[in-house]
Amino acid sequence: GTDFYLGMFYITPQRRLRNKFTTPFAPPAEGGLQLFGTATDIDDMDDLIQQQKDGRQGPVCLLENAAYVEYVKAFFSELRTREEDFSSTEKAYQILNDGPCDIIMDSKPKVGRFLKSLKETDRCQAERKPIGYIGPSLNYGLTQFGIGVRQDMPEEVIVTIDY
Repeated sequence: GTDFYLGMFYITPQRRLRNKFTTPFAPPAEGGLQLFGTATDIDDMDDLIQQQKDGRQGPVCLLENAAYVEYVKAFFSELRTREEDFSSTEKAYQILNDGPCDIIMDSKPKVGRFLKSLKETDRCQAERKPIGYIGPSLNYGLTQFGIGVRQDMPEEVIVTIDY
């Protein structure tokens, strides 16, 4: 089996039942969900949902098989979403440029890295519209990151990974 999962994961109740988690030693230890893309004039989630109802905005793309998908669908039940694979900068850019969404939701640290990567490769626009943050990040709900380790991992090993 796997001893630990190298990467930052949202700590969810379901994941706590199967794994232990370290406390991250380096930022970002937290990261709320953040919208980004080419859509404009969206103040907050309520405004986005209303614009979707009015037909002014399409669905929000969520990363398929990500922990936050269930949370978003439960907490924002009226938000129209679709799951897509945007696990790489290229795939996310293609979704915004040619794909089904003008808005993508992911963790704020990942969104920041994505936008930085686009800037570095001179691809700051999709369909002649600027790509950027949309509204404030959600600083509630799933925000805590950790490194997942086996349930039977000795506590001293977990403490060592913490530092």
